[in-house]
Amino acid sequence: MDAPDIIDLCGDEDEFDLHEYHNYLDNAFPERDYPNASGANHVQAAQPYIDDLHRNQNDLIDFDLPDYTPAVDPHTPGSSTPEPTMGQYANFADTGLVTGAACLQMVLDVLPDISVDHVLQLIADETQDETRTPEACQRIVALILDGADYPKEEEASRKRKRERSLSEFEEDEGEGRSKVYTDQALSLLKDEFVQVPARHIERVLKEQKTFYKAYCDIWEALNNKSGPRGFTKINRPRLRRDVEPVLAEQGSQVPKELQAAKRKCEAVAVKRRKAEDYERKEAENVKSAILAGQMQDCQCCFEEFPLNRMYGCGGMTEHIFCKTCMKSYVESEMGSSRCRPVCFADSSCGGTFTRTQLEACLDQTTFERLEHMQQMQDLDIAGLNLDECPFCDFKQECPPMEEDKEFRCLNPK
Repeated sequence: MDAPDIIDLCGDEDEFDLHEYHNYLDNAFPERDYPNASGANHVQAAQPYIDDLHRNQNDLIDFDLPDYTPAVDPHTPGSSTPEPTMGQYANFADTGLVTGAACLQMVLDVLPDISVDHVLQLIADETQDETRTPEACQRIVALILDGADYPKEEEASRKRKRERSLSEFEEDEGEGRSKVYTDQALSLLKDEFVQVPARHIERVLKEQKTFYKAYCDIWEALNNKSGPRGFTKINRPRLRRDVEPVLAEQGSQVPKELQAAKRKCEAVAVKRRKAEDYERKEAENVKSAILAGQMQDCQCCFEEFPLNRMYGCGGMTEHIFCKTCMKSYVESEMGSSRCRPVCFADSSCGGTFTRTQLEACLDQTTFERLEHMQQMQDLDIAGLNLDECPFCDFKQECPPMEEDKEFRCLNPK
């Protein structure tokens, strides 16, 4: 029986060059051991590797997969419509460009623990689609390695998760909660606060509607020494039943709210302890100043303060002020667009304050704003023609637009 005729679907210009295709596979994927075949057998033998390309195309650069199936006999059982040729693949590879995803993968191959968001931002800042080459991606890697410690993906993910979980629970109004949720929340609250009466817990949960808010409310009542508690601790605490692991195994969201509430309360406790330590040290400082005879009147509010907590102007006659009066005065001056504070005890004094004094009496945000106002004033006086960042108010000298159109902000903050 004569062999069936083979229909050649390739024109003279689109002829399938198997030798070129074989060389391409060897060069593009040297780790692959492609079969050494020829003619139609070559493509059939390489079919498993071609299928592998299909499955892993997302790991490669972003382009349409090539056409690699030769002309087939349409009368042969199981034959399929031929696919396009290799030309498109080769033409894209000749451009030498890579996608953002491929550039990201190049960075992750070198720094697998780096924050993905950080890398994507660098790719957007340093490259463009029409100019992104492997060399440009390698420069990004070098930039990261030459710089300071880069953000880790685990840390970034943990921070995003923490911020998202806290805000999610704080903004939850508790509408539409089922009876199952309420029962689970009530049982876990009773297990966490074994000395709080059950009636009080039920009332708080009914008012707050969510476990997170009810937990924070009860915890605040137990730990706030200055305010009324609203209940009396029971003499015989309830026995703990370890409700949390049971609810977690059931897939309840209440244990997640418990962890978020504990983090919130711990942050409040740390802040409160710092404030208490500060107040205690200040009280001890006042006692020491009284014993040493080093108390002086503030020449604004006329109250007594330790000398080491006061600030003197630099005038011929020194005028001293307490921290509260200094802070109020400087902030008032800044509100009037004045950034060079002078002595406010006597208008004829003209004494100024040092940078150290201003930094000590102001909070960090206010002091940084004051310094910025002073810098802008100095620039205006100097008449320097600087370019301003479109995303912040940082100014710097840049080359002419003809040389470089991109503004690279050097603001260290």
